[in-house]
Amino acid sequence: MDFNKLSQLAKNMQSEKDKQQTTLPTGTSPEYDENIGIEDESDYYGYSDDDDEEYESISERIGEYFDYDIRQIRTASLIPYHNHTFNVNDDEIDELAENIEKFGVLEPLLICISDTYGKYEIVAGHRRFEAGKRVGKESLPCRIAREDTPTELLDEIMVISNLERRNKFSVSELAKSIKVLYEARKHQGYKVQNSTGDTSKDIASEFGITQMDMYRYLRFAELTPYFLKLLDGGKLKKNVAYALSFLDEQEQGIVENWLVQNKKELDKSKADALCKAKKSQGHLDQRSISVILNTPEKEKKKRTYTIKANLMKKYFSGKSQSEIEQIIQDALQSYFATENEREE
Repeated sequence: MDFNKLSQLAKNMQSEKDKQQTTLPTGTSPEYDENIGIEDESDYYGYSDDDDEEYESISERIGEYFDYDIRQIRTASLIPYHNHTFNVNDDEIDELAENIEKFGVLEPLLICISDTYGKYEIVAGHRRFEAGKRVGKESLPCRIAREDTPTELLDEIMVISNLERRNKFSVSELAKSIKVLYEARKHQGYKVQNSTGDTSKDIASEFGITQMDMYRYLRFAELTPYFLKLLDGGKLKKNVAYALSFLDEQEQGIVENWLVQNKKELDKSKADALCKAKKSQGHLDQRSISVILNTPEKEKKKRTYTIKANLMKKYFSGKSQSEIEQIIQDALQSYFATENEREE
């Protein structure tokens, strides 16, 4: 999924002064440098020294919570961030691995101490990590967050660092990222520059989507991995996914098992029925879900069309039924062929 309006995210995160001073190669987004360094993360929100004190720059927070000394950390001690929302593309890793093999890792990873003993979680730099492993790097340059670093700050850095380097996202990646960013902003309690005071409005504007779409993506983030995969692959319609998202994980698991066993796809009418039952009953067990899913489909009413008498007399006088049907079919084919040519 290609979201061209994501450039708006950068515009809200970079000061006018920095925009005027930045010169990038042709084809590179004017908002993002393709090789942003740790210090460049100060441009996430674009606050100047003259801004109100309520606006605290991301660089100040990184400087406050991350060690400036770069340390070599064994790759065996590094694991993905617990809240990571993005997939790793093999083609991108192959290209990055070639560069790392030639020049090494030029930009340190941002990491934090994991709850798993002896491990560090990668906040920013997941692709560098995978590429480094691929070329046999036993250690990678890293900056380590202090133990008291707010989780919400780490969440936001994780999301922003990935958004700035990509222009294509799956629905599930975008949904999970919006959810993480939304919750991080809510908990941190600070505003971005040009904030409306409404977190959901701000995020919707930054992503170039409507506020209603943002709420839909927040709902998609509640889907289980099985249904997210179907959604990404286009096998689950968004309106069906939205209704299904109101079921909890256990209930979605029951629906998944029924669909797999019966080799069926979930349609909107069944999804809406499940959603309605969930809201009225509060909890759905296997029996109630099975009853809904096993309910036979209502036969769709056949649509009939009537040709007015004056048109029948004008165009079909003396024609048999088969001849009339053929004339209508030829006329429709000619009409839609002309429409397609206009669109092209």
